[in-house]
Amino acid sequence: MRFLKIFIITLLLNIVFYTPADKFAWPIPEFKSISSSFGEYRDFHLHKGIDIPTHGKTGYAVHAIADGVIYRIGESYKGYGKIIYIKHEQEGIITVYAHLEKFENSKLMLENLYRQESDRKDTRFLHFYLKNPVKVKKGQLIGFSGETGYGYPHLHFEIRDIKNQYVLNPLKFYDLKDTQRPEIKKIILEPLNYHSSVDGSATKKEYVPKQIKEGFYLIPQEIEYFPGTTARLSVDVFDRFAKDSHNKLSIYSIQIFQGFSKVYEHEFDKLPLNDFMYSEKIYNYQNTSIGPTYYSYRGYDPTSEYGQFRLVGNKTSMKIVVKDYYGNASIVVMTFKGNRDLINFQQQPPDIKKDLKVDVSTIYLQDHFVLALKPSIPLKESPYAISSIDENRKYYGSLFRKSFHIAIPYSVFPDYNIFMKDFINR
Repeated sequence: MRFLKIFIITLLLNIVFYTPADKFAWPIPEFKSISSSFGEYRDFHLHKGIDIPTHGKTGYAVHAIADGVIYRIGESYKGYGKIIYIKHEQEGIITVYAHLEKFENSKLMLENLYRQESDRKDTRFLHFYLKNPVKVKKGQLIGFSGETGYGYPHLHFEIRDIKNQYVLNPLKFYDLKDTQRPEIKKIILEPLNYHSSVDGSATKKEYVPKQIKEGFYLIPQEIEYFPGTTARLSVDVFDRFAKDSHNKLSIYSIQIFQGFSKVYEHEFDKLPLNDFMYSEKIYNYQNTSIGPTYYSYRGYDPTSEYGQFRLVGNKTSMKIVVKDYYGNASIVVMTFKGNRDLINFQQQPPDIKKDLKVDVSTIYLQDHFVLALKPSIPLKESPYAISSIDENRKYYGSLFRKSFHIAIPYSVFPDYNIFMKDFINR
């Protein structure tokens, strides 16, 4: 009986915290919108919260979203600027409020506490724990919005689950008005080995979808593949919170279907507190940037085979579904046709092993041949950094699993040895 009571109490606490919409106060009541979303790409890390815009102005009241204690405050001249951490009654739950102009001082005396500490330390990186944490109630004023640290005037807001070492998507707990569908800009297909070909190429191919109607896109042409091709997919897409907003946001989820089977799915519900290298699992960083904003999502896990798909038989189709947090969806569909003539197994290869004294395999496609180098060969530069080696001759390199593939057009076939000797053993 005692165990049952404990279980029910624990369950109720979880329901109180994890029930979305209207359980928490919104930090800045004047502005119920976002200018940056959870999980956005940020130069090899991910945005762990949401940004609430204040439209070029500072000094708006910032409120605690629930009862708790302010246990830590600080400031850094870059990054988060002036910041407040509140520990809430739910075990392990902390909220973070950053880029503040100043702390509340008339009742909480936070500015006084900060000044006392800053007189003794370097204020460029001043973060400290309060000896006597300050109690706050839901909706209570804790500070004022600003532009300290990095960025334009806005509030950066996070919800952290310290117990489980995650940062949670704050939109999970609020019902904001959002009717905009994500915009799909490009599809990237990437064959994974030298017996794979998409539209006659062993390297990545890019396709621009045509919008048929709102939320529905189509790749107009039928994509040809060599039967048995193994490939993976990236999709370039962004979202907007409002139709007239210029801010490009991250999507919430991506699903990829081959035929009727789901081959990949990812949702931005939570992120690890320590997200080192995690962004590379989600974003195709060679196509992603924050200036200008451009998001390219991997439709696969690069550390495993999850999301890789095989193109077999004579025909198949794929569907990609992307959504924002509130369920606004966009769909792109593409069809595929098998073509065994895409790879020419009859052409005689040059004696590359003998000429260059390296361990490579060679395969011949319609307009170029592909060299598959074993990973022991020292390369001129990191394979991760190479998308094209020579724009004039159009030598392309990509890292495919455990070997390095280089596609060389037949138009430069006579001087491939010169190129290879220059590329290898540098």
